[in-house]
Amino acid sequence: IDCICPMPQSLFIGLITKSPGSKSKIINLIYIRNKYKYHKMNSDLNSIGIEKKPSETKVVVAMSGGVDSSTVAGLMKKEGFKVIGITLKLYDDGKEVAASKQCCSGQDIMDAKRVSHKLDIEHKILYYQNKFKQGVIDNFIDSYLKGETPIPCVQCNQTVKFKDLFEVSKELKADAMI
Repeated sequence: IDCICPMPQSLFIGLITKSPGSKSKIINLIYIRNKYKYHKMNSDLNSIGIEKKPSETKVVVAMSGGVDSSTVAGLMKKEGFKVIGITLKLYDDGKEVAASKQCCSGQDIMDAKRVSHKLDIEHKILYYQNKFKQGVIDNFIDSYLKGETPIPCVQCNQTVKFKDLFEVSKELKADAMI
């Protein structure tokens, strides 16, 4: 299952179904403002389920610097979409963080930038060190001191990574965030 988030408030999930002895079918389930709508892929829809030509469709790809997001950016570019890669900078520039393999660290940012350059797509870095500290690290410390077992990645995903990235995607007038 591929998950794509077309703007403004939709969730696109593409499902491939196969039945014995028949050609595979692609069925898309689109969640739009609390309503489900089924449709079969047709020539009016691009591969992410939007009624635009890929060349007229702007997509934001959240690029961690890893293989998965780099591959998605490459596939979108190959299909002809207008691709903007965005990487989040969540840590300060301390030597130990820049050289580490932590999420969104210095090396990951350089990897995403290098891939974007090679793919010839626009790449932006969002400097979210303060948002990350306030929204994730400080909450983690407070929760831990209360004797709770915090999960900082969940907090980060719910705030900095998806909520804030979604807002930036809308500001960029993107048709989808992938």
